[in-house]
Amino acid sequence: MRVIVCGVHRTGTASLRAALQQLGFDDCYHMFALHQHLDTHPQQWTRALNVKRSGKGTLPDWDSLLANYQACCDLPAALFSVELAQAYPDAKVILLNRHVDAWRKSAQNTIDAYVWSVSFWDRLARLYCCAFDAQSRNWFRFAATLFGPGFVHFQHSNEPKATAWFKSQYQQVRDNVAAARCLEYDIKHGWKPLCHHLGVPIPKLRHEKTGKLLDAPFPHVNDRQGFQESMRALHTKSLLRATTNLLTLLGIFVVLATGMYTSTFVWSTAMTAH
Repeated sequence: MRVIVCGVHRTGTASLRAALQQLGFDDCYHMFALHQHLDTHPQQWTRALNVKRSGKGTLPDWDSLLANYQACCDLPAALFSVELAQAYPDAKVILLNRHVDAWRKSAQNTIDAYVWSVSFWDRLARLYCCAFDAQSRNWFRFAATLFGPGFVHFQHSNEPKATAWFKSQYQQVRDNVAAARCLEYDIKHGWKPLCHHLGVPIPKLRHEKTGKLLDAPFPHVNDRQGFQESMRALHTKSLLRATTNLLTLLGIFVVLATGMYTSTFVWSTAMTAH
């Protein structure tokens, strides 16, 4: 682990992740990475969240989650920025800032819409996925813990609580991590302060016509539309897995039923013959 980003949801974490990967910090753990490890990671993060909320128990071995990553950002890792900074004392720390009002509005338009503004059919689809797909069950148990009443950070409509929580996340890092390790950063700052803090050169691109080397454009990804598309992709995969599992179960049932019927028919025929 070389870079720890204290940057909660909707602060530009996907863009910073893309930038870090472009700088050679491969890979960067993000909520997107959790989506790729639904067999095991949700359970470990759920346990970590419960330990943090209750103050009882022990946190997971971070290497069991993050050994293959050189950086981390976004939820759920950002909720453990201080703990991760202590576990990886040589890692640089970035405080990914955003104006709290802009953050809250963005969160309401994306996270809140995903969690609360769902139709009857969406809820039915989620129940279907949980019934027939273990990975979906892992995800929704984790989501219930993350979005649950134990953490006030998803009460975005409650301005005082949301603002206080948002500011406290960054203040905890400032109070517990040496300033020399930290960079106060905003996505709008671009490459220069980021690369200086990490000790790497600004990435360059050669201009097609002039041949001159120019600073590469800073990545900007996962806007509101991108968030919605990523959630749709996640649920499409869940539906496909659930349907595949259901069809497999039905196939097994048909084979067993056919076998039992055939055996009964053969036995009955044999008894009649005698």
